[in-house]
Amino acid sequence: MNIYSLLMLYVLSINIITYVVFRLDKRKAKQHADRISEQTLFMLSFLGGSIGALLAMFGKEKHKTKKW
Repeated sequence: MNIYSLLMLYVLSINIITYVVFRLDKRKAKQHADRISEQTLFMLSFLGGSIGALLAMFGKEKHKTKKW
């Protein structure tokens, strides 16, 4: 595997993980359960999961988009 393939695999993986974590946080919010910290959500986005975060935020159910 070359470096390009590894980089693409990383980007795909971190975005999938970020998407799943954002959706899980949304589910926990609806159930009034303990939430995932914003620090964790921001860190996943910072580490390369920003596309997954945006997809989760502006997808079917809006997530943390009503307030600044």
